[in-house]
Amino acid sequence: MDRLKNQKMELFAQLIAKEGLSPSDACYRAGYGKERHPLLDQYHANMGCRLIKRQDIQERIATIREQESHKSTDYRNNLKDLLKRAIEFDLGKYYKSLNVTLSDGRVVSSWYLSVPFENWNPEDRVLVTGFDKAGRPTFFDKQWAVEKMMRLLGMLDASNSIDMEDTLSVFLKAGLPIAAPSKADKEIEKEINEDLEG
Repeated sequence: MDRLKNQKMELFAQLIAKEGLSPSDACYRAGYGKERHPLLDQYHANMGCRLIKRQDIQERIATIREQESHKSTDYRNNLKDLLKRAIEFDLGKYYKSLNVTLSDGRVVSSWYLSVPFENWNPEDRVLVTGFDKAGRPTFFDKQWAVEKMMRLLGMLDASNSIDMEDTLSVFLKAGLPIAAPSKADKEIEKEINEDLEG
């Protein structure tokens, strides 16, 4: 089902579907009764109960939940792909080593970039987490990536199951954007802020 034409009803449905709020809390957060009922009260409980019984709102909540389910699956698949690439990444594609034998017989190895960073494959650039003091790229720690992958695949016990913090940390460490709000979401948020300020 498409977005509801009434912005407050749409926000009410979004809050229930995405945040799991109760109907009264969703009604309050959507801005119903703002002027006469600035605090959450019985008005919001009654209005929320009426709204949640509407067929169009129920259908919209179901649609949003289905869309969120698909996003979650895509997100987990993207996360698995990123972790797999981090684990399998071979520094030898871009780095070379130079061995120097010192006068006392010790051998010292020095790693240097053999391919300028701007010429790297864009998929490999995503794996860069920063740069060291010498300006060389730093990468995901492979042990860390293996642990996150094992959690994601459920290979660790239940007490170590992956959580949102684990998921977000991978994307943030890679510099990838977390879901950006849509234009419609921004418009709804603007309307709420105007209601809250007014």
